[in-house]
Amino acid sequence: MQQLVEKNMEYPFEHKGHKVYPNTFLENTSVSMFAPDGKCSYDETFDQRFATAIERDFQIQPDSQKFKESGILCVEDDEHIVSYLFYPNQARLRVGRKKYISFNESVVPMLVPMKNFIFNVMEYKAVEKMLVRKLNVFPIKGDSDDEIIENLETAYNFMFKDDLIKQAKDVAIPETAPWILSLRRAKLGDDESEMTVRIAVSKAKTEKMYNVILDTSVKQRDAGEIEEGAVDRKLRDLNDKLYDAFLWSVNDDIVALMEGEVKK
Repeated sequence: MQQLVEKNMEYPFEHKGHKVYPNTFLENTSVSMFAPDGKCSYDETFDQRFATAIERDFQIQPDSQKFKESGILCVEDDEHIVSYLFYPNQARLRVGRKKYISFNESVVPMLVPMKNFIFNVMEYKAVEKMLVRKLNVFPIKGDSDDEIIENLETAYNFMFKDDLIKQAKDVAIPETAPWILSLRRAKLGDDESEMTVRIAVSKAKTEKMYNVILDTSVKQRDAGEIEEGAVDRKLRDLNDKLYDAFLWSVNDDIVALMEGEVKK
């Protein structure tokens, strides 16, 4: 099993300051908050708290009994670009490319329903773990799966820096994902956080098109109790790590494409 790299292997990466690029390969960003396991309860005022919060945040009338029975509530916008998933012990948010400008501008304001659910509906005093994940997708052309696999190293070496290529090891492709042709993973970490960087190639829906994927996620290590007032700041810190990991991962040619004129 691959071990986390030592601190002298650049992690956490040097923070270079955020920049909004004219072009982006970012497909979606997701945030997850996890409350302590085994502490979920539905007291006599739960139904009212649940209804009030969901109606206020989403302008819908939820069925609290259905939530208690199924253990899940999904709320999406009409375009399926922004989605929330609520469970008894956790809340998740996914923001797609079309609604994303920056983490502070696009994601942080959307954390309000998650915090309402965790701290006001479920009445947890704190969350014990948070995770931020970003999925970047780089489209490429190929006549066949065999051709893509044969030229995989060339594609990876064009897009990703040597340090990432050396760290990322081949891992088994899940049987539930037959569209994935290649998958590698690197694990990095320090005393405070744990990061996973995945690179992969998958089939696209369009014929003779494929996607090179950069999938990064970071979570706090042994975070303990994170109270409501600290959530936004700590999630910004995690996002900083993912931003820096992206710049550590991709070659200058990719950054140049992002800095170029907006594609029509």
